Amino acid sequence: MVATWGLLQQLLRDNMEGWVTLHRKFLQWEWFDKPEMVQLFIWLLLNANYTDKKWQGQVIKRGQILTTTPKIMEALRLTEQQTRTCIGRLKSTGEITCKSTNKYTIITICNYDRYQDDNFASNGQNNGQTNTPATDKQRTNNGLYNDILNVSKQINNNNNNNNNNISVCVNSAHTREDKERDSIFQIFFFKNFVNPAYEVERFYNHYEAQGWERGNGQKIRNRIAAAKAWEQEDKTKKRFPEPFINAMRELCKKLSDDDATKVMRAIVRIEIDATRIRLLLDAPIHELIENADPNIIPRHVGRQVFYSVKRTN
Repeated sequence: MVATWGLLQQLLRDNMEGWVTLHRKFLQWEWFDKPEMVQLFIWLLLNANYTDKKWQGQVIKRGQILTTTPKIMEALRLTEQQTRTCIGRLKSTGEITCKSTNKYTIITICNYDRYQDDNFASNGQNNGQTNTPATDKQRTNNGLYNDILNVSKQINNNNNNNNNNISVCVNSAHTREDKERDSIFQIFFFKNFVNPAYEVERFYNHYEAQGWERGNGQKIRNRIAAAKAWEQEDKTKKRFPEPFINAMRELCKKLSDDDATKVMRAIVRIEIDATRIRLLLDAPIHELIENADPNIIPRHVGRQVFYSVKRTN
């Protein structure tokens, strides 16, 4: 795994030459009022291959990027839910296509040449050279930086003044997939997997690569049932003590499905000593727990509960 990540990082570093172009019509993009969408799409543009490259025996083509959900989350400081939602939106409106394996995803930017200089597009490469003077069609890296700054400023202006000019696309199929993923996350949480969010991605990547077929060629028609049979890579490891899992089962029955998912996703880890249990959270969801029933966790684990919420800058 370390070697694989090293190769991935090298692949990304090799792309740190040249530039991309952004047309002013980008301000009218239907996702422009959502900062995380702008952030992700520009990140994909900047990291996509500008020439074909080989990686572990396969060709990652011009306009493609080989990455993983955790890598995007780390690079852009997005949550797993934000990352999945943004990628789903980009797919739904034809900005990107994705091909997944059980280890990584290859994202292809549709119409990639639109974001490149005309000479670059016709030649297929620029060998990292940016010696020609910048014109309306040829942006220097500094020009791109200014574009991004203008985009960021315009987002706030549009939110305040021009929301009527933004078309919002709601993809119901993607919403259904979000719900399904949340259900599978809950299954993996209660199976006490070490990293249920990672296992959700591994589950989807594995079966998407197989065309949602089992090893015997049988079609998977019930993904929830398949998730219940899924096992993490190291079957011997558990994330939490069993009494805490039992407490969470009882607690989540008192919460709405959405709130239960919020609580489960927010728990980073727990710390237990002789008299207390501390829940370390990455979101302030402790009120959901307390309002549902403040006595459930103490009753199961036999300790007083304390909460620590991770600060976000």
